Amino acid sequence: MTSPITSTTPVSATKLPVETGLDAMKLAETMFGDGIKVISASYKGDPLSAGIYEDGEKIANGAVPSDEGIILSTGYAATFTNGSGASNQVSDRTAQTKGVTGDDAITKIAGVKTFDGAFLESQFVPEGDTLTMRLVFASEEYLEWVKSGFNDAVGIWVNGQKIELALGDGDISIDNINTGSNANLFIDNRAGVVNTEMDGLTVVLTLKAAVKPGEVNSIRIGIADAGDRLYDSALLIVADSVQTSLIAKDDLVTIATKGETVIDLLANDSTIGRKGVQITHLNDVEVKPGQVVALPSGDRLQLNDDGTVSVFASATGASVVFTYTITDEKGTADTAFVTVQPSPVDGTAGNDQMHVGYMDKEGNVIDGTDGLSDVILGYGGDDKVTAGDGDDDIYGGDGNDFVRAGNGTDLIVGGAGNDVLDGQAGADRMEGGTGDDVYWIDDAGDVISEAGGGGYDKVMSSLSHILDAAFEELWLTEGSSAALGQGNAADNKIVGNSNANTLSGLEGNDQLFGEAGDDLLYGGSGNDNVYGGAGRDLLDGGDGSDKLFGGSGQETLQGGAGADTLAAGNDGDRLIGGSGNDLLVGGLGEDVFVFAPGSGKDTVKSFTLGVDHIDLQGFTGAKLVVSATSALLQLDKDTSVSFTGITDVQKWTMDALIL
Repeated sequence: MTSPITSTTPVSATKLPVETGLDAMKLAETMFGDGIKVISASYKGDPLSAGIYEDGEKIANGAVPSDEGIILSTGYAATFTNGSGASNQVSDRTAQTKGVTGDDAITKIAGVKTFDGAFLESQFVPEGDTLTMRLVFASEEYLEWVKSGFNDAVGIWVNGQKIELALGDGDISIDNINTGSNANLFIDNRAGVVNTEMDGLTVVLTLKAAVKPGEVNSIRIGIADAGDRLYDSALLIVADSVQTSLIAKDDLVTIATKGETVIDLLANDSTIGRKGVQITHLNDVEVKPGQVVALPSGDRLQLNDDGTVSVFASATGASVVFTYTITDEKGTADTAFVTVQPSPVDGTAGNDQMHVGYMDKEGNVIDGTDGLSDVILGYGGDDKVTAGDGDDDIYGGDGNDFVRAGNGTDLIVGGAGNDVLDGQAGADRMEGGTGDDVYWIDDAGDVISEAGGGGYDKVMSSLSHILDAAFEELWLTEGSSAALGQGNAADNKIVGNSNANTLSGLEGNDQLFGEAGDDLLYGGSGNDNVYGGAGRDLLDGGDGSDKLFGGSGQETLQGGAGADTLAAGNDGDRLIGGSGNDLLVGGLGEDVFVFAPGSGKDTVKSFTLGVDHIDLQGFTGAKLVVSATSALLQLDKDTSVSFTGITDVQKWTMDALIL
C-alpha cells in the first residue's frame, strides 16, 4: 500500500491475474526468500483455491500486500477481484470448491467442523534461527460475523507447532482484527474502496517462529471455512517474505493521553549483514522522512530524518497497535507490531459483585469464574465477561459486549450496543436490548427477548427453533441435534447444518441455506432466495418471485406461484417452475425440466440437448419450432417454453427433447 485508505467511493474493478492449478513447489518457491533452501512441497485442496498473483501494486493496490505473492482461499483464488464494474459487488460469495473437509488441526482452531480447506506444506533448510513471514487476511465474513462464533480459520504451523499472531488472542481471524479490535490493522471494504470482492481485510501482518538453522524444518499453512461453506476468505502471502535474513521485532511504547514520544524502532531489529536498512512503511503506508500518518484510532505517527518515529497519542487513552516495515537495499523486507500503551488504570477485585465502569474504547475483560452466584455490572465500554458456574446476573451496559456464562440459571442483559450473549448450560434468560445482538441457545429452557425489537438480531441454536417476531436471523449450529428452523413475518435469514433440516421462511423476503444433509426448504410468501447446498434437497419457493439455487446432490426445485428463477446445481436436478412466467437455468448435471398445465410462459437457459430433458405432464399435441439460435415449445395456448442460445439446431427434435 502506498497511501492510507481514506476514500469511501468504490473503486473500479479490474481482474487481478491469478494463476491456479500450479505445482506445490512453485507456490513454495514463490513465498520463500533470503536464507531459505526449499527441499519439498505438497498441496491439499481444490487446485483452483491456490495460486500465484502478479501485478498486484498496479491492479489491486491496497487489497493485496505486494506486487507478487500467493493466495490460499476457501473459494476460487482467481475471484479475489471482480472482472469489471465496481469492486465488491458480489454478495454472499459461496464458491462450491472441493477442498479439504474436517482437517483435525484447523478444526481445533475453529472449534467447529471445517470445510473447503486449502493447505500448503513445505520442508526447508533455513540459515537463521528466526523465520518471518508477511501476509494479509481477507474475508467476506466481515463485519457481520464478528463474535458470532463462525470465523473462517487460518492455521500456520512450524515444525508442528501453531504460530500465534503477536496480538489479541493470537488468531488470524475476523474476531481478532476488526473495527472494534486492533482497528488500526483493519480495512473496511463494504463500500468497495479497494479492488477486491472481500468485505474486509487486514493491513500487512507478520508472524515469527523459531527454527533450527542448517536442519530440515517444516511449515504448514492452511485456511478453511468454519461451520459452513458460506462466505469465502483468503490468505495472501507476500512473495519472498518467508525468510530468515532480516527480522523486524515488536516494540512497546508507553505514552500518556494526548502525549508524544520518540522511539527508535530499528534498535532491536536483527539487521546484521544487511545494508541500507530503513523504515519504509508505517501501518502499511509508504512513508518518507517528515511524513505524518494518521491512524484510524486518532493517533498520529511521523517518520523523522534520523530514522526514529514520533508517536502522538490521541485523547482516547486507548491501547492500540500499528505496524512498521523495514527494507534493505536488496529489497528484502519485514514487518513488526508496535503497541502504544496508555497509562494504566485500576482494576477491580472481589468474587461476589463487580462494578466495572471504565469508559475506555477497548472495553474490559471481566472474569468471575469462581463457581459462585455473581452479579457483574459492565457499564460502559466493550466488555468481555466470562461468569463461570453459578446462577449469575450479568449486565453488559453500553458498548459492544461479549458475555458468556457457565452452568446455572443465568440472567444476561446486554443493554445498548451490539452484544453476544451465551448462557451456556442451564435454563438462561437473555435480553439483548438495542443494537445488533447475537444469542446462543442450547437449552429448551432458554428464553431470549429483544427490547422493542431493536437492531438486527441473530440466534445461534443447537436446538430446533422458531424465531420470535423481534429476531431476523437463525443458524442451526453444527454438531447439534437441531433440525427444524422457522422464521417469522420479517425478512429472515435461516441457515441449516449437516442434519436433514426443515427450514421455513414464512412471510417476508427470506434467505434459506440448507447446507449439508437432505433438507426441506420452504420459502413461504414473499420474494425468497433459497440455496440447497449439499444433499438431496427439496427447495420450494412458495408464493412470490423467488430465486432457487441447487448445490451438490440431486435436488428438486419448485418455484410455486409467481415469476421465479430456478438454477440447477452440480449433480442433476429436477426443476418445476410452477405457475407464473419462470426462468429455468440448467446446471452441470443431467437436469429435468417439468411442465404441467398452468405452468405459464417459461424460459429455459443452459439446456444441453441429449443431457437435459423435458418432462411434460398432462399435455398432448405439443409443437416445437426451431430457429437459428432459439426454440419454442408450445404446449397449449397458455403454456410455452422458450429456449435461448441453442446450437446444433438440426438435432433439436421432439424425440431428443422430451423425456
